[in-house]
Amino acid sequence: MDLQGNTLVGRAVELQRLCQILRADQDVVIAGVPGIGRRQLLRLAAQEVGAVVVEIDCLRSTNYQRFLHLLGEAILRAFATEQAIDRMEAWAGDHHP
Repeated sequence: MDLQGNTLVGRAVELQRLCQILRADQDVVIAGVPGIGRRQLLRLAAQEVGAVVVEIDCLRSTNYQRFLHLLGEAILRAFATEQAIDRMEAWAGDHHP
């Protein structure tokens, strides 16, 4: 398991379960203390299943307006390429009448 030169050690079961959750398009929350590899684990799982990760630093969300601002910025970052925009348009077409 490698993501940009970093290795996840002893997390194969977690990675497999996270990939199952992402493939099933289910929600997931990963909690824990800083520095244990949560983001790395999620990024690797998303890469393996072809999912897009929208990251929001909730510590910077001091109120609902700030959260919405950060969410908007994260969406713009996650869907910055033409391929990602096409993918989002296809998803929207599948989920709206």
